[in-house]
Amino acid sequence: HRSDADPDSAPARIAEGWDVVVLQEFSTRPTDAIGPAERFKDDASFFHDLAIGSRPNARVILYETWARREGHSLFPVTFDDPGDMQAQLRFHYFDAADRYVPAFTDHLEARVEVAPVGDAWELQLAGGEPPRLHADDDWHAGRNGQYLNGLVIYATIYQRSVEGLTPRNVSAAAAVTLASLA
Repeated sequence: HRSDADPDSAPARIAEGWDVVVLQEFSTRPTDAIGPAERFKDDASFFHDLAIGSRPNARVILYETWARREGHSLFPVTFDDPGDMQAQLRFHYFDAADRYVPAFTDHLEARVEVAPVGDAWELQLAGGEPPRLHADDDWHAGRNGQYLNGLVIYATIYQRSVEGLTPRNVSAAAAVTLASLA
């Protein structure tokens, strides 16, 4: 996306000067096993600087992705298990926010947050299903996973609890469970 000069591209849209910019990377790039994680961090720094350069008080949030579901073809060949994949994702997202972007920003101060979406998934999956978070491909988010993602992003942006929000496209029981994780 960095070199895309189209008026609707990510760089052009970020340069419009948003209050909040949420950045999501492809789910395997911020890992050691597939990566390259350093390129993810370099790109995060680039987009951080673009956002802050366009609006100095902008909040830049990294949307931490989640591990593939147990049984996916990446396990155990590329990653030992979903816990290994999530540990790598967590490390690189938080390393980007806490160390890399602040060290390589063009601005005096780096303000980067992480929306710990993958960590919320890990908590739910550790407790077992239901509700199922992954879609049938064991990779993308299904309806419940999409709802959990939205809750974590909302809680991160607005810095408030999501418990009690009206559920959309999920059962009331799933909504309560997922809100407690977010």
